[in-house]
Amino acid sequence: MAMVERVRKRRFVLWLLALVALGWLAISLRPYAWGTVLSELIQSQNENGLTLAWVDSNSLSRAYRLHLALDGVEAISFGDRTVVHLQDSLQDFRPDEFSWGKYPGVLGIGGCWSHDQRKLVFHVVDHSTAFVTLKILDLDLKKVQTIALSGERRRRVTSQCWSQDDQYVVYETDGDVTVLNVQDDRSHVLAKGLEATWSPDGKWVAFRDGDTYYAIHPDGSGRKKLFHNYWGTAVSGLYWSPNSRIVAYVRELGFLQGGALDAEFNQLRVRRLEDGSDTWLCRDNVPWEGYRWIKNPELAKHRSPLATLGSRN
Repeated sequence: MAMVERVRKRRFVLWLLALVALGWLAISLRPYAWGTVLSELIQSQNENGLTLAWVDSNSLSRAYRLHLALDGVEAISFGDRTVVHLQDSLQDFRPDEFSWGKYPGVLGIGGCWSHDQRKLVFHVVDHSTAFVTLKILDLDLKKVQTIALSGERRRRVTSQCWSQDDQYVVYETDGDVTVLNVQDDRSHVLAKGLEATWSPDGKWVAFRDGDTYYAIHPDGSGRKKLFHNYWGTAVSGLYWSPNSRIVAYVRELGFLQGGALDAEFNQLRVRRLEDGSDTWLCRDNVPWEGYRWIKNPELAKHRSPLATLGSRN
């Protein structure tokens, strides 16, 4: 009887260890086997049409030249990870009534609209000096304000440059991540870095230092490393999803990494910050800037099956 009891106890312990091992395996593989960032995005797109979109550069240049509201919005269909064209979606990128033709002599490049779409930060290039000036266009006051800067050459904003309350703008000046108080025209440097973006919840400013991404609180505290891009070369900032949990970014691939043989190839990727679930979004060569997360009801009508496995390469 004692021998039988010992065998039973040994079997019980083995079964218990097996269950613990299976539980640990399920938890550790969760970002990779189910509940991936791609599955989350597909579910959001099925429910409310969430997508990552950008303005087609060819249509945008035509719109600037002709001062027309041409619709050249491209977006991601997460279910099959393809680029789709969206009709009547430019209102997500600028106000319906906006046209550069109303502001002769102030033709900007790129730009970042405030959340209420009443102010636009944009670049103006002085071709004689190669200096880039940042300006703020106020649609209500119908005036253009030049951001007070000294002689730096590199000045950029991303498409997520405004704070949630539209009182501050984050921009890059010769490798400095800088926050501007729009009301009093005062600024302070947060950190050394490129391509700064403001999280929609207002808590973080993300930026890039080489191939490593960081985040810092707007007051300069709490700096932390988010992740390092080990595959390819990082060429964009982080574009935060509306819930500030997911970020999209672009990296450049060489030929040996799956890029084109005779040209640069930009790969669009997405990452969930809480667990590192990371995957590519489309096979197309894409722009390296100008992305926005928008909701398009047309995408919600075509429900896609949930992904069960997201590639991490």
